[in-house]
Parts: sequence; C-alpha cells; structure tokens
Amino acid sequence: MKSKSLSRIEAAQSFFGSPHAQRMVEQAVDHALCSLTQNKQSFSAHGELMAVPWRPNVLRATTDPTLLLHRNSTLQGRVHQHGLFFLYSWLRDRGFFRELEQQAFFGTRNGAPLAAWNAVVRYVTDATTQIVVGELMATRADVRDRIGSQAAADTASITLRKFADLHRQSVNTPVVKVRDNRIMRGYAPLGLVHVRQSGPHDAFAIRPGLVSILFHERVFIPTVMKWAPTLAGAAPHSAA
Repeated sequence: MKSKSLSRIEAAQSFFGSPHAQRMVEQAVDHALCSLTQNKQSFSAHGELMAVPWRPNVLRATTDPTLLLHRNSTLQGRVHQHGLFFLYSWLRDRGFFRELEQQAFFGTRNGAPLAAWNAVVRYVTDATTQIVVGELMATRADVRDRIGSQAAADTASITLRKFADLHRQSVNTPVVKVRDNRIMRGYAPLGLVHVRQSGPHDAFAIRPGLVSILFHERVFIPTVMKWAPTLAGAAPHSAA
C-alpha cells in the first residue's frame, strides 16, 4: 500500500507535470536570467527584495589562487541563491503555489497552512540545497557524458540514503524521516526534485525536478560561465 507521504509527493510532482506549470516555470526561469543579467536587485537572507546589485561590478585585480577560488565559490552561491529567489518570487506573485498552499504541502503553523514563500526562504538560503541540486545535476550529466544518452540521463538518480548523507544526517536517522521533513515539505512542492519508489519499503530514486533542471541549465550555468572570466579583476569594464 502506498504511503501517505509518497502520495503527497506524487501529487506535488503531478502539479509540476502539467503543461501550465511547465510554461510558468519556463517564464520564471527567463525572468531570473534577465534579473541576474541586469544586476540591479538582490534578496536579503529573509527573502526581501532590495535595490542592491547581487554581485559587484568591479573586482580588484588579483592572481592569488585562494582569492580566485573563493570568488568562484561566492559567485556560484550568489547565482544559486539570488537566481532562485528571482524565479520563485515571480511564481509567487502570480499565485502559482496557491493550490499547494491550500493543501498544506509546505506544512502548518498553529493549524494554518504555511505560505510557499516560507519554504522558499528556508531552502534557498540553506547551502545544503545548492549541494543537493548540484549533486543531482552532476549525476545526470555524468550519465549523459559516459553513455551519450539523454534518455538515460533523464532517469539518473541518487538513493534516499545518499540524499540523507548530503544533509549530514546520522546513519541512524530513518530515511523516511528525511523524506517527510525535507522532500515532502520542501524539495518536492518547490519542484526541486522528482521522487519515485524504486523498491520495497524505503527504497526511493531521487532525480532533479523541473525547477532544478531548467534553472541549472538556463540560468545557473550561463550566468556563472559569463562572469567567471571576470573574477581575476583584470578587465573590470567587462563586468559593467
């Protein structure tokens, strides 16, 4: 018998599988890319939109490897965080999550359903989310690179145990607890992962969701690749 948790996860995934949801996410991705390119706004750690660029326009010239590695890591973190905030704020403002909110997919407080934005702030500002999405996308890319098959890449996945390990959960922590606390209330209803039961009991296969795939391929990679050459600060005019 299918568990209540898995049924809820599948319901969230069905929501993202609709043509309407796919069109909305694609438009939100375009908005995120445009907003990052303009570099006029950013978000606070509390999800508040600010009239402050998300990255500096000019960097001091350096050849120090530690600084260059740090700048690269910082760039990726900022693209991930501010890019997803731009994406999800666009969806929020158009009532995209209303159906999932009404069904309390994001949890409750004092019996009242939480707004999707609560989950967005929690997961977008959590550095582990970037690690998880990166691992899922790398797993997908590795299969495509080794086998040369997009179809195989589309089904590439990690186990729930691996997912729990990425969150630094103890080996004694039941994986279903991680599934219910993390995937069911955040990753799945935000479109970050797709989950299917791959065997009996607690065997689950986790792969990137619609939002992770579109954001990573159309926003994250292009933006990081665009700005990475400016990190040495040798040509500050190129970062204007």
